[in-house]
Amino acid sequence: MRASPSTGSPAAPWLRLLAGASAALVLALTLAAASPAAHDLFHGGDHGTSVQEHACPVVLLASGVDLPTAPTACLPPALVAEATLPVSPESLHLLPVPHRLQPERGPPAS
Repeated sequence: MRASPSTGSPAAPWLRLLAGASAALVLALTLAAASPAAHDLFHGGDHGTSVQEHACPVVLLASGVDLPTAPTACLPPALVAEATLPVSPESLHLLPVPHRLQPERGPPAS
């Protein structure tokens, strides 16, 4: 039986296990990316290729994501003609805002 998220019931045990394993994997890869000695533990000291061509998960995580796509062109927002209010502000009977500071309590003059 699956509970709705609004009830506040705990998640299924396998979801918690998956979340914990994912967090542990990211932590291990981050530590290996920060420490060359820990990185060598993954390979046993042999990377197999040159450093420039090295593309293991540790290096990919450390270098970040670089997608070979063109940047997305964003169009400027369309101009909207200024419209006048059908009702004047005086006819709305707006009350003054009570939380503003009185003139004598403003910031100090420099």
